[in-house]
Amino acid sequence: MISRSDSAHQDPAPILTMEKVSLRYGRGADVFSDVDLTLKPRSFSFLTGQSGAGKSSLLKLIHLSLRPTRGLISLFSKPVSGLGIRGTQTLKRRIGVMSQDFQLIPHLTVFENTALALRVSGARVEGYRKNTTDLLEWVGLGGKLNHYPLTLSGGEQQRVAIARAVITQPDLLIADEPTGNVDVQMGLRLLQLLRRMNRMGTTILIATHDETLIRKAPADHYHLEDGQLSVRVAL
Repeated sequence: MISRSDSAHQDPAPILTMEKVSLRYGRGADVFSDVDLTLKPRSFSFLTGQSGAGKSSLLKLIHLSLRPTRGLISLFSKPVSGLGIRGTQTLKRRIGVMSQDFQLIPHLTVFENTALALRVSGARVEGYRKNTTDLLEWVGLGGKLNHYPLTLSGGEQQRVAIARAVITQPDLLIADEPTGNVDVQMGLRLLQLLRRMNRMGTTILIATHDETLIRKAPADHYHLEDGQLSVRVAL
């Protein structure tokens, strides 16, 4: 269903490096402080922590939707602090994002939402129709290609968002609670998809509360608590 070249993954340098990173909103207290995190190429990692611990904020820093209050971040060997608008957009195109709020476009169909990044990049629909259709079949939405987001359940919308995030076969995929609105069976199926992408070269970081997911996938495991990031042994 998905194929990719390994040529983009020969560089042994880390995909992501965070050094002494802290984040604060306005004049409030630090959400987290002095975070050190390195994601190696082809790694598969979980990020856990209670609600409000800062997991979503940490993912936004990685996706360049936020900038840190203090500390250094490098993505694909490029320091984030020196990036202009064009450089930021270039790096963001290499990152797939699964967010909790889905961010589907209501006037586009399931197929169109999924393939949006491909269309924006200038690809012709004839070139991506089969891969997009196959992927939507795989996540259980093959019968809803022409449906619109507002006609779907929350779990179905989440599956569209997941398909959209992986269709471009990004170098780095960050997922915020990707199984939060699907049943256990579909959650494990989505885990298989993410594992398959990882085997083909995508570096993956998943923020989750889902202990079943963690038990089913041996992985690096980072935990945010009281503003500090630590390494945990997988459950």
